[in-house]
Amino acid sequence: MKENKALPAVLAIGLALLFLFVLLKSDSNSIESTDLFFQEENTSSLEVSAWIPWWDEERVLTSLDQSEDMLTTVLPVWYQLKKDGTLEFTASAKREVVREAIKKKGLSVIPTIGNEFDPERVSILLHDEEKQQDFFDDLIEEALIPGYDGWDLDWEYLDEGDKDAYSLFIQKLATVLHREGLLLSVTVHAQTGTSSDWKIAQTHDYTKIGEYADMVRIMVYDFHHAESSPGAITPLDKLEEVLSFAVQNLPREKIIIGLPTYGYDWEEKGESVQFIDAIQRLSTLDGSWERDEVSWELTGTYMKDNLTHTLWFVDSASIEKKIEKVLDSGVSRVCFWRIGGEDPTIWSMLQTLR
Repeated sequence: MKENKALPAVLAIGLALLFLFVLLKSDSNSIESTDLFFQEENTSSLEVSAWIPWWDEERVLTSLDQSEDMLTTVLPVWYQLKKDGTLEFTASAKREVVREAIKKKGLSVIPTIGNEFDPERVSILLHDEEKQQDFFDDLIEEALIPGYDGWDLDWEYLDEGDKDAYSLFIQKLATVLHREGLLLSVTVHAQTGTSSDWKIAQTHDYTKIGEYADMVRIMVYDFHHAESSPGAITPLDKLEEVLSFAVQNLPREKIIIGLPTYGYDWEEKGESVQFIDAIQRLSTLDGSWERDEVSWELTGTYMKDNLTHTLWFVDSASIEKKIEKVLDSGVSRVCFWRIGGEDPTIWSMLQTLR
């Protein structure tokens, strides 16, 4: 047989390619998850929902009128869990007017039930099966009359010992609502899966909640707040960390990222302000502002009664940057806290992202 002098060279090239493949495969396993989650291309169109505050309904009506067709779902904050673990209305003066405006828009309605940041009333309900059954019955009865599409639970600051009980409650509630053709949305604290996470945030078990809830709304805001020093409401790096943790622990199609439309005005303590309020204060009190290059939020100062006030707040440009991060992660749904007093150019900006 005649010797093939090219064979050794071919084998050498093949072995080199095989080695390179193994090396790359090995390196890929060591890539941090925060790099991996941005590699999945998002092909879904942007879907926007928003919470509706009962205490600012006049401006809510203006926002609904300005929103054109950009909203798909609204979550009126019309209900609370009472101290005895039962359901009650909140004091909404324009409930019927807002309800009619929502109906004209053809929006899905999923009212929010809050707990006024009180863990005790939630705990009472979680450990009383009779109260739970009454609560379920009330939700079904209340939803059928106004034609709600489901319910949103926004129960915050839960006791650490109630983590498993809350997850079990979500399972029970989902079963009851689904039987009646209703959706379950659960609003949760932001988590990153790192040691920097707030302990209370971990009472929301993403994996278990995501197994039963139809939607999981993650509140990715208040990284600086009324009790903290001044700073960005939603820093972009924190948003990335929350997104990374979320897509690893929740079905991507169930994730809804809660984004702020507001800011804070700090003197000694912070005061929550909407965009329109912040601009007015800076303008009428000869304040100055600039855009923070890291968070893309606006920050400014003004003087009042010889005291320096520091503002951080969100406009449409900063929201656009945050939404771009969300879309880069393969998540396509966001929810604003809140409408009513937001930067009105948000709505035209959203048109460009669809």
